[in-house]
Amino acid sequence: MVRHLYIHVPFCHRICPYCNFYKHTPGGTDHGAFVGALLAELRKRSVECNLIPETIYMGGGTPTALSGKHLETLLQGIANALDLKHLTEWGIEANPATFNRDKAQ
Repeated sequence: MVRHLYIHVPFCHRICPYCNFYKHTPGGTDHGAFVGALLAELRKRSVECNLIPETIYMGGGTPTALSGKHLETLLQGIANALDLKHLTEWGIEANPATFNRDKAQ
């Protein structure tokens, strides 16, 4: 059984020279397609791995580089795909340049 989940969202508003993670700057990537593919993979793996998370951490990249709509779709899709009855912590990496009150809601 898998109890901890890391979700990599590889989008950044700019690329930091010290970062070695897989990432993209805004532009050529279809964020809607990315979110859809990520959720499809999560639904598949949640069954295969008996995924009942105690913790979820979303990092990257910067998940808040997604639009409010895409971020909401991702968060709601995660909540719908997983059994969250044992969840004690859900964290998300944010950058002040890509985060605002609307996204926080």
